[in-house]
Amino acid sequence: MRGSVADFYDGKSIFICGSSGFIGKVLLEKLLYSCPGIEYVYILIRDKKADFLKRMKTFLDKPIFERLKKENPSALDKIIPIKGDLTLKNLGLTPEDEKLLIDKVSIVIHLAATIRFKEPIDAMFNINVCGTERLLTLCKRMNNIRKFVYVSTAYSNSEHKVIEERIYPAPISINEMKKLIINGLSDSQTEKLLNGKPNTYVLTKSIAEEYVALNHGHVPAIIVRPAIVSSAVAEPLPGWVDNWGGASGLIMSVLEGLNDMLLARSTHVLDLIPVDYVANLIIVAATKDSFDDVPVYHSSTSELNPLNYKLLKYVTTAKRISVNNNNRFTKPQPKLTYTMSRSKMELITLFHKTLPAHVVDLYLHLRGKDKKYTKLLKRGLLLREVLNPFTSNSWVIHAQKCIELEESLSDSDRAIFPVNPSNIDWKEYLNSYINGMYKYLMSRTQVKN
Repeated sequence: MRGSVADFYDGKSIFICGSSGFIGKVLLEKLLYSCPGIEYVYILIRDKKADFLKRMKTFLDKPIFERLKKENPSALDKIIPIKGDLTLKNLGLTPEDEKLLIDKVSIVIHLAATIRFKEPIDAMFNINVCGTERLLTLCKRMNNIRKFVYVSTAYSNSEHKVIEERIYPAPISINEMKKLIINGLSDSQTEKLLNGKPNTYVLTKSIAEEYVALNHGHVPAIIVRPAIVSSAVAEPLPGWVDNWGGASGLIMSVLEGLNDMLLARSTHVLDLIPVDYVANLIIVAATKDSFDDVPVYHSSTSELNPLNYKLLKYVTTAKRISVNNNNRFTKPQPKLTYTMSRSKMELITLFHKTLPAHVVDLYLHLRGKDKKYTKLLKRGLLLREVLNPFTSNSWVIHAQKCIELEESLSDSDRAIFPVNPSNIDWKEYLNSYINGMYKYLMSRTQVKN
């Protein structure tokens, strides 16, 4: 009989690339909290100008590490920072750090990526694809390697409306892409490669997936594809979220009155997946055997527990905002509407948002105050534009392997590492998500301002 999930990690050391990201922080905390037998967790950190130790202290001062500090503070001593950079040859590691990782690490979890959809394709390819190539090359030299976990995105194959848990052929190989970039990739060539994919981010993730599948060699590998990662359901803090990416910025722009129309239908599915479910799936899936084939696990809700935009409209409309602006203007109660007509959306936005924002800023300027509404509106509309390909479409993302994974666990492990989102109450969750944005993001933004 197999031992528990925590038993699998006993005595093992893990190397995480991308621990400073949203999923990465939750994953790191959960591993240390629920798998106390882990020996060390090595985390790759870029050597920026800021003092290395100060950056680590800032990192560990995040609220999500509070329960570890209270219940098992010595677990934080297991975090070993490793200076390096995915964009550099040999990850920019020192010979000493390279030897340490080769000798000690059993499990590698690769979360690092650039998610800036407007990033130049050569820079995005270097990080998302070549970075994966460099890391997998290092894994092949590790003496005790047991698993390489590549975290991709459920939208890496979004040209298909029904997305299965399998490897899809990439539109181009890594070597062919390198040649195109060296010769200068034109806009028309990029469009041809996209072929229905919404942006170069998902294109590069697709190429990286196929590279892992074809080149993992003797290293057992798996791929985890989360959908739209959103705030935590429960761990380490209910509603915890640490960035404005994806759905967070879009929902807040509605709540703050900056946006009241989306390119969508009310019947479209918004495939949110709480970050703690994603972290749990990564941890559990890494314990399962994989050999020649590379299993793919989806962390998603569209098949298991679909959330449609009609419910999002209900929750955002019902949620009243009470914020003191220190001026005579108050935010209206948000009212979200949907259309599939881009021209209609842009026309209504012009009269309902853009022009009023300019008028209010003119009023503020005449009173000797700083203009701010046009800048805020621009931010919200830019995010809406980036996300239009996702809101205007709807997918069914299969997640049967998630169910099979859950069924393979003991009752105890199911409670410790929930991976199945079927029982999420969306009204309750969305309220927690919104409260979390105000608590963990808006308060931080106001302090900075």
